[in-house]
Amino acid sequence: MLQLSVIVPVYMGADYLDDLCAALAAFGEDLERDGVPLRLQEAIFVDDESRDDSATVLAGLAERHDFVQVITLSRNFGQHGATIAGILHSAGDWVVSMDEDLQHPPDLIPTLLAAAVAEQLDVVYGSPSGRAHSAFRDFASRTAKRLVAAVSGADQLNLASSFRVIRGPIARAAAATASHETYLDAALSWYTTRAHRIELDLVDERVQSGQASGYSLRRLISHARRALTAGDMKFLRLIGGVGILGVIAAAVLGGRLALLWATGNLDRATAGWPSTFAALLFFGGVIAVQLVVLTEYAISSALHLRGKPAYFTVDRSTDSQLADWYASNPPAG
Repeated sequence: MLQLSVIVPVYMGADYLDDLCAALAAFGEDLERDGVPLRLQEAIFVDDESRDDSATVLAGLAERHDFVQVITLSRNFGQHGATIAGILHSAGDWVVSMDEDLQHPPDLIPTLLAAAVAEQLDVVYGSPSGRAHSAFRDFASRTAKRLVAAVSGADQLNLASSFRVIRGPIARAAAATASHETYLDAALSWYTTRAHRIELDLVDERVQSGQASGYSLRRLISHARRALTAGDMKFLRLIGGVGILGVIAAAVLGGRLALLWATGNLDRATAGWPSTFAALLFFGGVIAVQLVVLTEYAISSALHLRGKPAYFTVDRSTDSQLADWYASNPPAG
């Protein structure tokens, strides 16, 4: 029997926690009633120094439900830090991360799981099929993810969302190597490229009720910065390519000047300008190439210090039993 762990970071969710816990309990009962070869082993709520009554509500939920575990962080570490903490305390074969505000309904978890086991994927993200926030913010978020994924080399960041189903061993390995400056989804890409995104009918209750997002502009920019430095920084190689082109252009221009000088066709009145330009191209190109070589060493060292593995093994043989069940009983979502 496969086991499922659910991770829920909590910051300002006191108004939603009772309903979320009830939905998770119903989800767990449905798994047992329907004979799904999967059990809800635990729901780990991570109190990220919540500023409302969440701590009191969580204490009550832990008393009433055996599957509820509560972890209290010493200070506010943000959603990624809280998610990582919860994953490291999990033990399930599959791990689900979700928000506390019912934006991610538990009854949609089977849709993500079914997609994962059908194709033997390791990470499946659920993203809103419609507008999640304002039109401008949604556009900016999509654009930023695409740009960051393109220039950083961490293509999986373009799929990322906080509603994830992750194979348990990979989730815990990525969480264990994720440092303060490591984007969790970038760390996941170090262990697997079998990732996919599914569009779901998700609604942010806080946005619908007119509440402000928990993320300020400063924190969103910080997330983008961390994501940008998470990959191998492919755009730096473009700088090296420009430097090489500069060296080649300088060599061509220098050769042409030498030919003109040898044939006596060089205009001595203006000869200094092209030769100076050629020298600038050459030495500027050499400096650019040197900087990229040094940067490559720095990036390689940084990824090593962050714990990017040389290899990782995974057992996907247990997917078949859950895949067969979902093939006969497709999720409603």
